[in-house]
Amino acid sequence: MKLLCSLLLLCCLASAFNPFRNEAEKSLRKTIFSQNFNRNISRVEEKLQAMKAKFAKKLNETRVEKNSIVKPSEERESKKVELINENGDNVEEVNEIAQVDEFLYQNDIMLTEEQIDMISEDNQPMSRSKRQAYRDRYYPRFLWTNNIVYYYFDSSCSNMRTVFQKAANIWAQSTCISFVQSSTATNRIKVFKGQGCYSYIGMIGGDQELSLGSNCDTVGIAAHEIGHALGFFHQQSRHDRDQYITLSVNNIREAMLGQFDKETQSTNNNYGMPYDYGSVMHYGGRSSSINGNPTMTAKNANYQSTMGSDIIGFYDMSMINTHYNCRNNCSAASSAKCVNGGYPNPKSCQACVCPGGYGGTLCDARPSGCGSELTPTTAWKTLKSTMGNGQTVPDISFCNYWIKAASGQKIEVRMKSYSGVMTDGCVYGGVEIKSQDDASMTGYRFCSNADKDKSFISKSNIVPVIMYDRYGRTTVEIEYRLSGATSSPTSATTSTPGCTDNSVNCANWTANGFCTNSFYTVEQRKSYCAKSCRYC
Repeated sequence: MKLLCSLLLLCCLASAFNPFRNEAEKSLRKTIFSQNFNRNISRVEEKLQAMKAKFAKKLNETRVEKNSIVKPSEERESKKVELINENGDNVEEVNEIAQVDEFLYQNDIMLTEEQIDMISEDNQPMSRSKRQAYRDRYYPRFLWTNNIVYYYFDSSCSNMRTVFQKAANIWAQSTCISFVQSSTATNRIKVFKGQGCYSYIGMIGGDQELSLGSNCDTVGIAAHEIGHALGFFHQQSRHDRDQYITLSVNNIREAMLGQFDKETQSTNNNYGMPYDYGSVMHYGGRSSSINGNPTMTAKNANYQSTMGSDIIGFYDMSMINTHYNCRNNCSAASSAKCVNGGYPNPKSCQACVCPGGYGGTLCDARPSGCGSELTPTTAWKTLKSTMGNGQTVPDISFCNYWIKAASGQKIEVRMKSYSGVMTDGCVYGGVEIKSQDDASMTGYRFCSNADKDKSFISKSNIVPVIMYDRYGRTTVEIEYRLSGATSSPTSATTSTPGCTDNSVNCANWTANGFCTNSFYTVEQRKSYCAKSCRYC
């Protein structure tokens, strides 16, 4: 029998005089009693708390034995993270402020009793089962049948519909997963406005909940919770995470210490895919911090602000396509011959799923839309780009630039200045520079002027530079030239995306939902109100 991991219930009762706890209790009570079968909540609560206590003890032992405490570098300390939304800017903060994070697994995951038993058993020294939410000994039982995710909306979550559907569409367009709205399907997700943001792992059977509560109404948060519903745990719980991040145990809130468990090599199957700092399933570097300092420090310092992203990563899509056997849809003989790490799209085998910063049918071109192609010379040139109109929107707009030299040449790139907000994971805006040799990997993301003067030498003749924004205005200046050139005066190549509305009524139309109402096509929105609808 499936049991909700709603230990919130008993924990909330212990804090009856706290209004936030009472709200959490009401929400979780609603979740619990919305089901049509009995549950022994006390037993589930007991098991989860025991499991988390075991993980916390293991981390504490590591701290004692190895003194695994990381002191942030001066550079990282100088990056003062801003809190834009007083109720939280990401999943971790929203759930912490809503005071529900301590009652969920890894901050935002609901588990069945069977899953608790599975995770506890998998972490035993002799365990040999495979997990990471990607593949376990029950595989493929927790996969959605026929790769179709059925969902419906609770009457209380009308404001969540747009962000959930947009996030679902992003997952669907590059995988073989389909999302179908139905309140009568045998197995389905109820999307509702609960207390905080959380989801089950995979398809548990019957009616299962996915909460997009107050302040969870962004496409990035919805994409993260859908990732759980598809079967993902968190990126930072991979067995190999210690090769890429270091935990600062003394910076973690005591109650959350057990949430930072990792898997073992015998229980973790990542299909041979690399650790991705930019995964939408990775928490930010300051997640569950007791003092504002990093709890997770990237061993490659240039990736520190990349952790905690609201953007679905290329390897997130690739992992889903492998996990659900989507790649079997396309035969090598009749499919597109993708380059730059891309692969045939299981929804349309003649087109490719491309890494960020690459587009075209074969991933051999700059993505269409905002941005341009720039040519470096031996003299420094400057790319200056501004995005945003001063407003906050639930989804991110992108602008793709290519700095492209002749084949065989390399490019030097350096940050000159940045103006925007600095948040964990750069969730409101930033710039991504892809200078590494693996085009498939997420690039380095920055959203602080403290990163100025960082410089990189490309591994190839192309450096994608991706600007993105969903809050206020974001401006970046990047200097570039052919690698190996001697210093010379900088020539400015200011490139602020041209963006206009073609109707004087756009302000009124936007206020009345023109940009989000599915009645209007994307072509209509771009034609009449490209600027107001943030298509450029």
